[in-house]
Amino acid sequence: MKSPIPLPPRAQLRCKIVGRTFHLGDIMKRIPALVLLAALSFAGSMHAKAQIFRGPDSERQAQKAAKKQQKALNKAAKKQQKKSTKAAKKQQKAIKKYEKAQQKSARKTQRRV
Repeated sequence: MKSPIPLPPRAQLRCKIVGRTFHLGDIMKRIPALVLLAALSFAGSMHAKAQIFRGPDSERQAQKAAKKQQKALNKAAKKQQKKSTKAAKKQQKAIKKYEKAQQKSARKTQRRV
């Protein structure tokens, strides 16, 4: 079937890439952009662990990290121990205060009798 309205020759669909000739200057301008794009996509696709340097210093860094972790754990344990000691002292003080009040009330009742 023919279309009812005839189309001018320029309006017909065609692939513009096929008829185009590439000049050396156009290609040279695009090469650095493609190389940069490829490098960035490769670096972005690498995992974070893969980028970490593995060598003689990595063992030392692991030891430092372990030491730092142990130090943090010790500090937390010391803080917890200090808290529990403080709570125990407070409880002893409350018990002592209660016993003193009981003794005082016992003496008061003995005087009344």
